[in-house]
Amino acid sequence: MLMVMEAVLLGFFSYNRWQEYRSHQSNQITYRYWIASFLVSLGFLAYGLPALFTENPDSIILGGFVGMILNAIGFSNFFLIPLYGWLSPRMYIVAKHILFLFPIILALGMIVFPSNSFVDIQGIIHWRFNPVVGILAAAHMDIAFMANITLLYLHFYRLRHLSILNTLALMITFILTGIAGSYQYIGDDSLGLGLSVVVLYLGISVVFYSVARGKINRVLGWQNEERSATLGPNAKQNPGNSRTDS
Repeated sequence: MLMVMEAVLLGFFSYNRWQEYRSHQSNQITYRYWIASFLVSLGFLAYGLPALFTENPDSIILGGFVGMILNAIGFSNFFLIPLYGWLSPRMYIVAKHILFLFPIILALGMIVFPSNSFVDIQGIIHWRFNPVVGILAAAHMDIAFMANITLLYLHFYRLRHLSILNTLALMITFILTGIAGSYQYIGDDSLGLGLSVVVLYLGISVVFYSVARGKINRVLGWQNEERSATLGPNAKQNPGNSRTDS
């Protein structure tokens, strides 16, 4: 259930990035955030939906396969965000092709060495990916997230003038989801897996709260502007006069 809720929360963040990209379609950073978060949210759905309807191991294994590939493509898009500023245009194109080969390698690894996933009596999914596949997937995710954290840290002074909360929220989300997600790939202890899903949820909730707060503030700002325009310049000086009786 938490995996599906994580997909919804991250999907909201993705929708927000899509709206921003529509307004500034030349912004590659916003584009990558949109695509990456959208694919990772689909990956969470693939992980979580089968377990809601069945405990059949084949369905769980298929969901894990699809979820890992979608996440890997998403993590590659996240990785391209810092590389866009760090590499020359030519090297960036080379890096993009290399990064999008990685999900193919993971897919081949999972076909040759299939996982042994199942749901235990507590309702916790044990993915039991092949150790090599799990370590590769975790390393790919962690390197991509660390690169993004580094980018945000290096530009923190400039970004804090735009929104210190959004910047901190992204950094916290990358840290928490990186730690918890890695355990999902390589861990097998029921308690550890359960806690890591909760930490994943908390990590994604942070960036969801940041985006939702921004949207609420915008709506309230628009309402205040409309109210001021309707009531005239005396609205701010005499707030008590703003009451109207029907």
